[in-house]
Amino acid sequence: MTKKVETSVTLARGGMHSPARYRAAKKMILECKYKKTRLYHFILKGSTDPKAYNKAADGIARLLRDNNIPCTGKGCWEVSEDKGLHFHFMVLVEAEYGKVDHWLNPAEDGPLKTMLRRFGVKVHIAEPQNDMHRVGGNKLGKMPLYAYVSKSGPKLEDALIRISYLFKKDQKDDSMKRIYYSTRDRAPKAEAQPAEQVSEAQAVEAPEPNTTTNEGNDMNVTNLIPSAFAYLGAHYETCVDRGYNPVEIQAYLGSKGIHKSVLAIKHDLEHTFQFAGYVEAHPAPPMVSYTEADAQLAKGRQSSRVAKLAVPTIDRFPTPH
Repeated sequence: MTKKVETSVTLARGGMHSPARYRAAKKMILECKYKKTRLYHFILKGSTDPKAYNKAADGIARLLRDNNIPCTGKGCWEVSEDKGLHFHFMVLVEAEYGKVDHWLNPAEDGPLKTMLRRFGVKVHIAEPQNDMHRVGGNKLGKMPLYAYVSKSGPKLEDALIRISYLFKKDQKDDSMKRIYYSTRDRAPKAEAQPAEQVSEAQAVEAPEPNTTTNEGNDMNVTNLIPSAFAYLGAHYETCVDRGYNPVEIQAYLGSKGIHKSVLAIKHDLEHTFQFAGYVEAHPAPPMVSYTEADAQLAKGRQSSRVAKLAVPTIDRFPTPH
């Protein structure tokens, strides 16, 4: 069983919907290397098309990155009586460089809303709820549109609790094909080529002869260049968002030129990319033995033969009497 992890936010809203994804979001915050980190909470609404929100979230990330502002974030689709289909997007932003306040200005004629109108989406930026984020740290100070995330202490703890809002059960529609969204930083150009230019072949890690598993050399991904690691991780996130089991993930990765054993995929999910509990919650279907497969094929051939006998024949060239 996946260990349940609750926060005051999730307990008040039906409990935790996805402990594994919450752990991944916490890891994103705890391992963030930004010098001056802000956490924004965008609420997107106004469209009935789930793809519009996907494009809008991509657009926000691209708006920042194209202007040299690193960002990384998580999001989710939800359905409520008052908002209908809507989207929550929490983004960590590096505020040390670039004009963040300009690009995320919520004015109607600002770059943020101007961009989102192309997708038929409206945006509201939710302010932090804790007074520690006010200017001056008291109730008299102005509340900004973002929360600062410190490396330790109360502001870090507040961020870890706040992001759990994305993973509450309330307003989640499990019938939806996709519920969660994720976006990562591009790899720094000084270290490697941009992630979008990484070939599929580069995403398959180089063999390591000292591996201790009997599944070949596909268990170790630590020797990947950063952009290839991000490329592989993005494919895993796509599979997790779609709810694929390990066998389906193997087929998906194979279609991208990434060949891995099921055991290696399970290891990647549980340990390398920190989707703890996902494999247990999405077991692969039981394997079919050769005997069972032969029996199913024989049954299919018999059914086909019966169907053919039931079709009346027509003598198109009758013998003359």
